[in-house]
Amino acid sequence: MISILFTKIIDFPQKINDLLPPDKFECQQLSLIRKVNLRPPNFDSFHQSNVILTSMQSVEWFFSHYHHHTHQSLDAFSYFVVGKTLKKRIMDEYDRLNLRTPKLYCTHYAEPLGRHIVEHYPTDSFIFFCGQQRLHTLPDMLTSSKISVQEVVVYQTLSNAVALPKVYDAVVFFSPTGVKSYFETNHGKDDIPMFCIGKTTAMALESFTSSTCHMPALPELNKLLALINDYFK
Repeated sequence: MISILFTKIIDFPQKINDLLPPDKFECQQLSLIRKVNLRPPNFDSFHQSNVILTSMQSVEWFFSHYHHHTHQSLDAFSYFVVGKTLKKRIMDEYDRLNLRTPKLYCTHYAEPLGRHIVEHYPTDSFIFFCGQQRLHTLPDMLTSSKISVQEVVVYQTLSNAVALPKVYDAVVFFSPTGVKSYFETNHGKDDIPMFCIGKTTAMALESFTSSTCHMPALPELNKLLALINDYFK
């Protein structure tokens, strides 16, 4: 039996069973980070309808807080997001509310999203809901092109470091904070295959270990799970 540690709780556990059969893989999910929503800011200062979202936490925050405190209906917003999972979550919410399909642009990474905004929306203004540890990629790209972007920090990501009682056959990471949390209490446990969802997480892993990092061509859960399966064939 091949033991795999996932360093976050997967929203779609059935996908794991489908692509990593339980008769071959023993998969444990353990969240090594926790996200805490911050107190909602003063909404009166927000007037933008172009919304940038790069994490599921910010999407959930938006639907839970933002539009309830403004005079704008959801029909007024245009979305610029990173990741197909975020796109699906937004579409599902609009379907649930019986609203028309929103204007939405999605890329796999922040850099191509920034290029699209710079090229097609050079005179628009944007509001970027994010966490305290967000990357500077998007804000820097937009401000350097003189595009107005208002950053609103709506949550913080905290370490939830745990000393693992066993050594796994592989570890799977989903964020730089998860990488940092793992190595806070698990020194010397890096001589095993390590998998990352995307480039940003892989770059974080390189600062902690010389072990090879395996990463799918696109930052999608299905492709990551297929990569793990292929590796252990």
